[in-house]
Formats: sequence, structure tokens, C-alpha cells
Amino acid sequence: MGAGDIGYRESLDGLPEGLLKSLSINKKNHIDQKLIDVIRSFSGIATLDEIIIRMFRQTNEIPDRQYVNNRLLSLVKRNLLKRVPKRKAVYCLPGHKLESGACQTNIVAEEKPAQAEVSSDKQECPTDV
Repeated sequence: MGAGDIGYRESLDGLPEGLLKSLSINKKNHIDQKLIDVIRSFSGIATLDEIIIRMFRQTNEIPDRQYVNNRLLSLVKRNLLKRVPKRKAVYCLPGHKLESGACQTNIVAEEKPAQAEVSSDKQECPTDV
């Protein structure tokens, strides 16, 4: 975990409303934490659709797809999440192992992620780029 992870190490799920109000967490940080928790609940990798469905089931509110996607991209920019290469709208936690390669760290579609040499079938998401 790096300095960017500070504030995202503890889940906010299940905390009483009074405690949440006393914390110095704004609405965006709270939603970002929920997104990370949702991806963590899918063993560290999830599609945008899976994330939206899980959020709906947890809150009975329909999340705005564009807003959720923008928050996910913000987390990617801050290196709190990674994108899966060659897959549209699939996100993973840093360090998550994939059968087909590591999660990419950039969010520009035209750039190709650097290929790391691997001795096994699994790669680990790069933690720094």
C-alpha cells in the first residue's frame, strides 16, 4: 500500500450513521470506498455492470452509470484501482492476479501497457508505473 491508499484501508460498511457523520469523509470519498469494497467482494476484479448491480442490491437505489464510471476512472488515476487490458469497463484492485496478464495502469485506450516477462500463467498488477 502506498500513500494514495491512506483513507481507503478500512471499510465503511456497517458503520452507524452517527459515526459516519463524525468522520472527515466527504460524499465522493464514501462512494469511492464503497466502489473499492464492491470490487473487493468480487475477489478483486469486477465489470462496471457487476459493480452497479451490487451497489443497487446493497442500497436499493439505482446508481448513475456515468457517475460510477467517472468515480472508477478517478480511482484508476489515483492508482487505487487498475483497468484490465483488452477488456472494456473491467477493473481490479492493485496486485490482483489475472490468468491472461496484469491489470493495466493507464486509462488511455491508445496506449499499450508494457508487457512484463512472466514465468508462470499468472501476473500481478503492477503497483507502480
